[in-house]
Amino acid sequence: MFGKMGLNLRIGSKLGVTSGIGVLLVAAIIISQMLGNGQIREVSANLSRNNANALTSANSESTVLGIELATSNIRLAATPDELKKASDDLVTRHDLAVKVADAVVQRVKLPAQQQRAQRNRALIDQLFDATKELAVVKTEVIALQSRSGAGATADMVGAMAALDARSAKIIRERTLPAIQELETLARQMVDFANANGEKATAAM
Repeated sequence: MFGKMGLNLRIGSKLGVTSGIGVLLVAAIIISQMLGNGQIREVSANLSRNNANALTSANSESTVLGIELATSNIRLAATPDELKKASDDLVTRHDLAVKVADAVVQRVKLPAQQQRAQRNRALIDQLFDATKELAVVKTEVIALQSRSGAGATADMVGAMAALDARSAKIIRERTLPAIQELETLARQMVDFANANGEKATAAM
């Protein structure tokens, strides 16, 4: 009798242990699924964020190209009307570039990308200020050309040469360096976002 009771206890203990292990296994599976789903959500969010950052950076590059076009039109303007049209276009394109650049600054989180975004934003204003000064010089050039008429005095020739030198200096020292750095930053930001997107895709 006691033997049967002992046997029943041992069987009961084994069944209890087995049931406990089963519960732990089920709990482990549930926890594993929860962690896996959380990781998938996190990776998916990173992928979406990087894709959006790449698109926003590309849009920023496009708006900068618009400022470059307005700058070129100011340089080529030959009449007051052409200059005014180019100058108004510059303001419009600058405002758009600022909105997009600010969006990039707000979106990106990683330090290296944040630094690029802030530098991009600052350079847009620098290019805008330099181009506005270029427009002032161009205004003087057009006015001087209209006064010279058929013949130009020595003073007019000297004034024109001085204005041309000012214009060349602005372009050489301010607009061109800003444009070149903006283009480099745009490529870096897009490449960085795309590379992170590829990593997130691989992780998925």
